[in-house]
Amino acid sequence: MRFFVLFLAATASLLSKDVEIFFEDEQNAVRYEIQWLRNDGTEAGIVPISQSPVKATIEDTITQFRIRSIDAFERTSEWSRLYKIPDVEPSKPDQPPVQTKKNGKVFHRVHSSQFGEINYLRGDTLTTDSLNLPAGSQHTVLGPAVSPEPLRDVVPAENLFIPIPKTLSFKNGGFYRFIAKNSGRVIQDFLFRVDRTPPKISFKMSPYLYSANGVIIHRSTVVKVEAIDSLSGTENVQFRFMLPGKDQFQIWDEAKSLAEYPEKIEQAVVVEYFATDYALNSSKVEKQNVIIDFAPPVISSIQFMKGKVTLTVKDISMPVKYRISSTEGISTGSIGPFPATEGSTLHIYLEDAGGNSAEQTITVRESP
Repeated sequence: MRFFVLFLAATASLLSKDVEIFFEDEQNAVRYEIQWLRNDGTEAGIVPISQSPVKATIEDTITQFRIRSIDAFERTSEWSRLYKIPDVEPSKPDQPPVQTKKNGKVFHRVHSSQFGEINYLRGDTLTTDSLNLPAGSQHTVLGPAVSPEPLRDVVPAENLFIPIPKTLSFKNGGFYRFIAKNSGRVIQDFLFRVDRTPPKISFKMSPYLYSANGVIIHRSTVVKVEAIDSLSGTENVQFRFMLPGKDQFQIWDEAKSLAEYPEKIEQAVVVEYFATDYALNSSKVEKQNVIIDFAPPVISSIQFMKGKVTLTVKDISMPVKYRISSTEGISTGSIGPFPATEGSTLHIYLEDAGGNSAEQTITVRESP
């Protein structure tokens, strides 16, 4: 039996991933079983399947699987070999286009407190098109150096000048000096610094709740991404919440408020973010699993028996504060029992631990 795995979606919910597995049918098989295995080799369940493909949402800890067939006489084949489930990586953004800043060259001019105005290059490619040099030009490159000073006053020998290739690549960071000549006359002479290191990035939230299901954030939560780049400096940080209509990367301000999301959301989501420096190096897209709770508590059930009423409160951010007339308290799932009369009206105020609040009016009725 032969198999191949195709992942169609990144992580769709907290601590899980969607997979789609295609396999070829085995002769005489009427059905199949798939066995999920965790990274430590422990079994995570056996699931009956009828045909290819297999579509499933599995735990993020499941890293392997194997399949066996079952014939009409309930005879099982040997388990197939183990197949590794590739890691589901968050989709990476398109690499930012190389920007033209100085006389048509692919540089970013950035002020350095140590060296003043410096032109930064990402370092992977410098093209003759971007340099805008006439045909027949020759060049030489001095460097790398730890500072621009040793390069400024050097007069390179004529035998160092060679025809300019279509692209120039710089494997090492540092300061360089580029000199180009045409017909014996200097037509380009400039210093630049190669930065090949993307920003270092960190994700912070405050305040937040931690539950058995994961980290819960609310409208009051301030989300902040910090990016540090010791060379050209951080140009911007971009992020996205993997919510419907919110899947495009946006520039992240110094601190991001979640108040812009007016929906009453109560679901697990993935936050993705990355940073770009002024030399256009982009960091790896990082992800953070969180539960967004923008929904207020609700009374999910009412029970009234023998002159007493019990209310069940539903919310993912416990505990919940409540106020019923002049009675106040804190609930972790239920309120009561407390005395009430049939037909009476209860005005209830609820507020969860994240500050989501709601008012509700109910009429007491005898429970069936």
